[in-house]
Amino acid sequence: MATFFLAPSPKWYFHDAEGKLAANGTMETYSSLDKITPKPVYSDPAGIGAYINPIPLDGTGGTPVPMYWEDNGTDKYFVVIRDASGRMILSIDDYPIVTSGTGPPITVNADVANFIINGNFHVISNDIFNGLVSGLVPKLPRVPSQGFTRVAPGGGSIGITTADGYYTSGSVVNNNGSLTGSTEKVTTGWLFEKTGADGINDVIRFVDSSVGVGIPNGPSKNAPRYFEYEAIGTAASTSLDLVYVINDVRAFSGETVHINFDAFGSVPAATELIIEQNFGTGGAPSASVPTPVNFNFPNGVWARIALSSINIPSIAGKSLGTNRDSSLRLRWRFPLNTIGRWALTNLQMQTGTPPSNDFIYQNFNQTANKVIMEMISANLHTTGDMKWSAVPPAAASTGWIVISSSTDTVGLSGATFSGEATRNLYRLYWNNYPDSVFPVAGSRGASADADFDANKHMSLEVYSGSAFGVAGSSSLYLDFAPVASDLFGDQYHTLNVDQLANHAHTYSYRGGIEIKPLDSGVAAWIGDSTQDTGGTGGNQPHNNMQPTRFWYLHIKL
Repeated sequence: MATFFLAPSPKWYFHDAEGKLAANGTMETYSSLDKITPKPVYSDPAGIGAYINPIPLDGTGGTPVPMYWEDNGTDKYFVVIRDASGRMILSIDDYPIVTSGTGPPITVNADVANFIINGNFHVISNDIFNGLVSGLVPKLPRVPSQGFTRVAPGGGSIGITTADGYYTSGSVVNNNGSLTGSTEKVTTGWLFEKTGADGINDVIRFVDSSVGVGIPNGPSKNAPRYFEYEAIGTAASTSLDLVYVINDVRAFSGETVHINFDAFGSVPAATELIIEQNFGTGGAPSASVPTPVNFNFPNGVWARIALSSINIPSIAGKSLGTNRDSSLRLRWRFPLNTIGRWALTNLQMQTGTPPSNDFIYQNFNQTANKVIMEMISANLHTTGDMKWSAVPPAAASTGWIVISSSTDTVGLSGATFSGEATRNLYRLYWNNYPDSVFPVAGSRGASADADFDANKHMSLEVYSGSAFGVAGSSSLYLDFAPVASDLFGDQYHTLNVDQLANHAHTYSYRGGIEIKPLDSGVAAWIGDSTQDTGGTGGNQPHNNMQPTRFWYLHIKL
């Protein structure tokens, strides 16, 4: 049975023959037994998500992370590194190298990661918040009887204002500052949700913490800002929740997590953290699965709360919606029908061994880059998106495939583009288009997953040798369905007579004998005739294509 190991340095960097970073080079990985059979490297310790082979190096000459290497006891890797021009930089045989007879010199990565981004509200960047701000949520128009109040990153809150200018109640504001309904799809990030509390007199704030104060007089000294909810008056409500949304309900399915945070209460209150698996909308998705964990807001002081060993239910046997808007949501519920002030910061979620109570900072790449990704998630590419690029197939970005042949296929193994990473694209095509458009080898079975797991390759021939247009109906043209099974138009076309403009080519000539009677003086010709001009031309098809340049089509997995 094969096992998969993480290299001691998960990310490798290479330089070319001139000593420069091997930006946009490649890493090819083959079986060490024959050095020609591709052998993939994986993105996970289970060996499910195989990287595209060759693996493209990024702009720094670096590999993707993490990289898990297969060790089945006999077959190792032959690794070839090339620069962007295809010149070989180096090769490594029999990797991982055994040096002492005790196994490959690789180990399990023990880095501890916090899976909550911006858990101390360091970054609050949004049109609604006017850039990087702290303090109160800005004033916006009142829209009554709506359900959600979004907070940073990715939105703001609106509602009636109290005498001191704070917000109460709430509805939804999107990233552009437009008012939307309470059914807005939230893909990722923070939001504040209140249900059945439209008439409550309350406030939400982002507050800068005092430098170096720390618990118990303030949040931990490394907390730059905290989120505060204050109920000035009460009203019947069923939820007052600070919610962290993780895109895709499959995240952490069946895993054990540990959640720590700093908390404050002006009055003590028993409450709960609710982990909610939301299966999205569209189709017939399964019902949401809540997992509540009790905790207490402290009385008048800051305290570190540790909720360890929370088992998130497996989603096995559940059904996802079809709109790709499923999510895992962490809900910190504030006390209901109670006057008081409560605050949270330094929120973190981890897997593995229960961590210490100290808040774990993420490094710059983890924090800054991921926060930016959280805030622009609505504009990021998702499965099935396409882009034109000058980047050739061998240098495609990780997570993208490049169509270059009418024989290209996707599947679990042995396809042009293979591995677990292609499953979502396979599902998208299988579920939304007929077999005539994306044919599956041996015909389609019970489901996309069943065919994928049976390694039935799906053809991508529909993309080859055709131009792209916009699907839909038009008053000027015919109605066109998306990815239609029939191609429209010809690259070359031979005109027939019916397609020519109505016209004639005739002429007359006189080829007889002129007879001129002596008494009238009027001449007449015997033998007048009309003839055609004869045929010419090769009857060959003409080129219908407008001046066109061809680039590579990249498709997001």
